[in-house]
Amino acid sequence: MLQPIALVGFAAHRRVQAETVDVGAQALARRGLAPRGTAPRHHLVAGARAEGDPPGQRRSLQRSQRASSPSPSPSPECSGWPPTRSAGSPSRRPLAFSPTPPPSPTSPLSAGVDGYAGEISPTDAWKLASQGQATIVDVRTAEEWFWVGQVPGAETIEWVGGRPQAPNERFLEQLEARVARDRKVLFLCRSGARSLAAAKAATRAGYASAWNITGGFEGPLDDHKHRGKVAGWQADGLPWEQS
Repeated sequence: MLQPIALVGFAAHRRVQAETVDVGAQALARRGLAPRGTAPRHHLVAGARAEGDPPGQRRSLQRSQRASSPSPSPSPECSGWPPTRSAGSPSRRPLAFSPTPPPSPTSPLSAGVDGYAGEISPTDAWKLASQGQATIVDVRTAEEWFWVGQVPGAETIEWVGGRPQAPNERFLEQLEARVARDRKVLFLCRSGARSLAAAKAATRAGYASAWNITGGFEGPLDDHKHRGKVAGWQADGLPWEQS
């Protein structure tokens, strides 16, 4: 006798619970809401209708439902894009990169060192040197001294040398060992380019009277691509000798 009574009481309890849930669902439906974890009623009805439809009609109904249902738009607060900036906040500027300036020359042999005593003609240079008032420093290569010729009594210190030619990093050291800084020094090369660089380097190193012999030993090329005819030591007919 206890078992039927218990079953009756349990069934009555479930019926009351179902009615309570149904009442709550109806109240939420009137407010346009649906209970948590449940689908809206029209979705349930459509789904129940679709279960009994043939497969073809069921797929058509699902496609029409997807086409008619609006796609959810992301909330501006949650999407995070495009970013917004509140009034008064500083604007972000792109980083500006300035090109790195080239390092300043630290070697006395660097090209472009400004300042030297000036230019002197081969004739005036020979006059000062022969009178003992100046020292001529020939900065050409050893091959040029041997094969082309050299000035009698001139100091010979290579500005560049070797194969391939490279700057003589000991040039100033060798110059100071042979010529005092207070001495007037006259630099000579083939056509006046290397000797100009040497005069500027010597001036930077502390030589107060470093000069460049204009035209050099051979001078520029003539119309026949020959040197020694237009200008320079040989063209001026000054003393020189070969090995």
